[in-house]
Amino acid sequence: DGERVGTAYLDSEVLAFDSTSFAFALQAGLGFHTIWDNWDLNFIYTRFHRKENKGVLAKKTLLPLIWFQKENLGIQDEASKVSSRWTIKCDFVDGQLEKPYYISEKFILTPFMGFRGGILDQSFDVTANIIDQENGERKSKNHSDSWYLGPRFGMRSKWLLSCGFSLIADAGSALVYTRYKTSHCEDAVDSEMVGSITFLERKESVSAVRSHFDLNAGFSWEHLFEEDVYATFELYYLFQSFGAQNKMRSLTALNSEGNDLYFHGPVLSMTFDF
Repeated sequence: DGERVGTAYLDSEVLAFDSTSFAFALQAGLGFHTIWDNWDLNFIYTRFHRKENKGVLAKKTLLPLIWFQKENLGIQDEASKVSSRWTIKCDFVDGQLEKPYYISEKFILTPFMGFRGGILDQSFDVTANIIDQENGERKSKNHSDSWYLGPRFGMRSKWLLSCGFSLIADAGSALVYTRYKTSHCEDAVDSEMVGSITFLERKESVSAVRSHFDLNAGFSWEHLFEEDVYATFELYYLFQSFGAQNKMRSLTALNSEGNDLYFHGPVLSMTFDF
């Protein structure tokens, strides 16, 4: 009948988004080969925007009190339906100066240093239909807007095979100053009301130092198409970690700094050298 009994705590699917679907991200870069001792200067822009919606239809579901203050719910703490929406906008630029070192005929190490800067905005909204209140709703609206900037270091490696193929593996880390603006708001809409009533609204601006980590491994293929056009194709698996990014939880009943944010998936890149 389309109904199921569930309990909507933070670690359940409707709130934790533990089964998010695959989404595309965009990377674009521009680099220069300098005349000073074989150094290269590169800039890489990454864009990932995503919206996830989840919901649970239940005969009797306990409200997720982590995202709601119990004193604002009245005597009711059960809902007939709970839905949530998570939105993320992640845009950042990596600028790096690097120089390759030929350890042997087949093995190349390329250390790099530079910076990472960008913005990371998130929102997480929870809507609950209160039992025994016709069209009654409680809404928890949570937002976190941030920008960050800091130094980044790492190492790229390449093991040359044959016919232009190579094994590649890269690692990088950044320590960034991050400025957050967070907000938490709880609204109520009942059948007898016109519009909504705001029970609670909190805002906060804080600064912190966060760590970012990047790891990838895969294959590359290089080919000289013309005398002045050299192309490199890479296929690798990327893992990225952004430390303690869920600042929205710091204004809720849980009052927690939140967990790390992870991205991972296959990457196909094409590089053309002129």
